[in-house]
Amino acid sequence: VVVAGCHSDTRKDQARTDIIEYNQHQPIEWTPDGQHLLIKNRWWYTPVDKTFTAIAQPLAALKSTDGYWDIRPSSDSRRLMWWDTQSDRMLISKINESPTAVISIPTWLSLEAGQQENRFNTPFWLDNKNIFVQQTNLQPVSELGNIACGMFNTESQQWVRLQDKACIQAALFTVGGVEYLQGQTYLVYSSEEGHSGLEVMNIDVGKIQQTVHLELTFGTVGTFGTESPKVKYRDIEHIWLLFRCELDPTQERQECAEHSTGPALYSWAVSKKKLRLLHLNLPDKIAMSHVHDQMAWLDKEAICVGNPGEKEFPSCTPLPAIQR
Repeated sequence: VVVAGCHSDTRKDQARTDIIEYNQHQPIEWTPDGQHLLIKNRWWYTPVDKTFTAIAQPLAALKSTDGYWDIRPSSDSRRLMWWDTQSDRMLISKINESPTAVISIPTWLSLEAGQQENRFNTPFWLDNKNIFVQQTNLQPVSELGNIACGMFNTESQQWVRLQDKACIQAALFTVGGVEYLQGQTYLVYSSEEGHSGLEVMNIDVGKIQQTVHLELTFGTVGTFGTESPKVKYRDIEHIWLLFRCELDPTQERQECAEHSTGPALYSWAVSKKKLRLLHLNLPDKIAMSHVHDQMAWLDKEAICVGNPGEKEFPSCTPLPAIQR
């Protein structure tokens, strides 16, 4: 699938700003186990019993560089990783406990004076206790020495520098985000010069091995830009793509300039390379789980869970009042 769209100016603009923009447009996400929803970085919602748990925020002394932390649940949904996208800092906490200690990401890439701001870190949960970090030089002057990676063990509190060949080799230059799917299978987002890519791959750090099962690229805005698709992984042969524009399944190259309709959901048959429309005009700010087919979205000040395509009215629960 090739989707034509606008282009960002630099790798730095893409990597640093689109993560925040993505979360502003997508303020809800399912946890990796499909049992909970992370809402606006404030609440942990369990649809089965419709309960909210307030996420304890960092202390004032741990304020992020720009006042924004990107939060990523662990693969078992028991802990949170707080990532300051503008610096080399992370925090780890349980759901209802405020993070108290800063974890500094080591400097593996040596950049010239005045170029340190071009060092970009992409952390993700490799499993329930280890966090993998890919470090990228966003403004390389040569083809060598632009990527490094390491792993942080949350139990021993120790960093391990990995061999460069263990780093993620994505379809495009900058790895902007990684989502856990199942086992050793991950969804990898990447970007380069106004294009976005996504891959389904197995990552085995111990064997320093990667196996790519699926690779798609999009000529769209940024790593997580609003024109890039949201993805639901069903199996190796089938994924769902949620676009904020209507595509023509009969065309290989798509135009996506105007957004006159709500998000549209498509099924992509990997081996047949066929795109099929499933739903049009879905609610804005909708989230899909990789574990089940239920969707979630915000309707004014309520969280709704269900399938917008079904006649049965979905279950909606008012959000708690924000405590000032």
